[in-house]
Order: sequence, then C-alpha cells, then structure tokens
Amino acid sequence: GTGELFEITVETVVQISEKFYHSSPIKRVFLTKPLPPDNLVAPIDDEQEFVWNRSLSPSVSNYKFKIKREDDKAMDFWVEDTAHLYDPYYQNEVKFKIPFEFKVGIEYKINIYSVIEHEGNWIESEPLHEKATANFNIPEEGN
Repeated sequence: GTGELFEITVETVVQISEKFYHSSPIKRVFLTKPLPPDNLVAPIDDEQEFVWNRSLSPSVSNYKFKIKREDDKAMDFWVEDTAHLYDPYYQNEVKFKIPFEFKVGIEYKINIYSVIEHEGNWIESEPLHEKATANFNIPEEGN
C-alpha cells in the first residue's frame, strides 16, 4: 500500500556441517510515500477557497499547500484534514481558504502534497501541480 508502514527483518543463516547458525536479526520500519491528492479546483469567486480530492492513501491526514507568485518566495501552509476519518471511500473534498488576497491577473503556481508523519519523520507525496489566476473582482482596500 501507499503511505503504509512495512517492517523489514534481515537475518544471516549459515550452515556448518549439519548445524544452522543464525545471526541476530536486524529490523527496520519503512514508510512508503502516500499518493498525492488530485483534481484541484482554484477559487471561482472572491472566497479564495481551493478544493481538491483527498489522497487515496488511508493514513493521510495532512496536506502541505505551497503557493508562489511570479518571482516571490513560495509560501507553505499546513492543512489538517480531520474529516478523512469519516470518509472511508475518499469521496469528499478538502477545502482551504488562503489567508491573503489574490492579485487579479497574476498567475500563481500551486503544489499540494499529501503528508504523513511517523516517529517525527514527515513523508510527502509527489506534488499535485496547478496554476491559478485570479480573474474575479476583489475590492480594493479602503473602498
């Protein structure tokens, strides 16, 4: 599965004459990458809310939302998805309202990653890539 834990055990076995000798086993737990989310829908009004389909990896409950405008530095936001526990068939969407205002006519590059945590390590999926341009009317400040 994707985004799942696997325990790997390695042990050496040597046969000398008719007797088998075993080394102490070495065990390690590995975590596979989760599947990315899909079907990103950019805001269609001034609510500035992005919507995407959940990752199909059952252990995903967090997403990293990365947005970048032209030559600006990318901004990262953590999106917690607590509703995934009540959606066993992955039919519902994740919604995230960005905490700043889009500039009309500017293209934004967006990457969304499914993220899982195990023993302090964060594992990210491949990104869901999209571009979005605000074409709706956002009121100017002071008006």
